[in-house]
Amino acid sequence: MAGKEHTSKDNKKSKSPPPAYTVHRGAIRGTCWLNSGKDGDWYSVTIARSYKDEKGEWHSANSFGVRDLLVVAEVARLCWDWIVTQTSKYQKG
Repeated sequence: MAGKEHTSKDNKKSKSPPPAYTVHRGAIRGTCWLNSGKDGDWYSVTIARSYKDEKGEWHSANSFGVRDLLVVAEVARLCWDWIVTQTSKYQKG
């Protein structure tokens, strides 16, 4: 899977790395991202809700209604579980 193309403020195009892991439960999506820095690698997670507008176009939001919250919690748990599995693989060598 290729990364998304982004245009920076100075109009230079660059490709971001693809997500390390994505999980969907209904309209809720959790995405795990591998980050690297001077202190090593770590994962971060974004959670979003997909919806269609009145024109039928898809959008993404990072706000959730009360009916979404248990699904958000489950997606967060699944992301956490995946990250723990990945990091324990690296720690075992």
